[in-house]
Amino acid sequence: MTRQNILESRNNFSIYGVFRFTSYLLASIAMYMGNLQIAGIAFGFGATLGFVRRLARLWE
Repeated sequence: MTRQNILESRNNFSIYGVFRFTSYLLASIAMYMGNLQIAGIAFGFGATLGFVRRLARLWE
C-alpha cells in the first residue's frame, strides 16, 4: 500500500478544522456586529491553525 493510499484511507476528521471553522464563524459574526478587534483576533487564530495544520501534514 502506498503512502497516498494510506492517507486517503485514514479518517479525514480534524479537530484543527473544527476550531478553524469556528474561529472563522466567530470572525464573520464579529464583523457583522462591527467589533473589528474580535474579528481580527479570531481571523488570525484561524489562519494560525491552518498554518499549524499545514506544517503537521508536511511533517507526517
